[in-house]
Amino acid sequence: MIKSRVLKNGVQFGRRSGQWPQNPHFRPLENLKESARERHVIHKMVDFSGVFEDMCRLRCDHPRTEFQDQLEILLELETHGSDVNSLRIRLKEMLSLKDKLEALETGKKIPKIILRLSVLKLKNATKTLC
Repeated sequence: MIKSRVLKNGVQFGRRSGQWPQNPHFRPLENLKESARERHVIHKMVDFSGVFEDMCRLRCDHPRTEFQDQLEILLELETHGSDVNSLRIRLKEMLSLKDKLEALETGKKIPKIILRLSVLKLKNATKTLC
């Protein structure tokens, strides 16, 4: 068995992720040999856990590509039956806030009250997510 922090955290996340019960089907892996299929299934489970952990670490000052990378991974996981809607919504909310902050920094007119409300909403949502 591979002893890695990522795998260990993935298994632990799977045990405590009652708020995101998953019923992946992994049908795209059916044409692989059984031993290879098992490795790919574990990889997908670790990917799901990794996206969750990365989202908890992402901040508005991180590059846009980091957010987009997570969205792409979610798209791949979705093809294997994972329910990624809540994570995708949260990532898009974070990107929206990032856009508002960048617009504010570049001098575009965004009412500060809208920005503050967005920040408060995201902070409250992140507390429940992480």
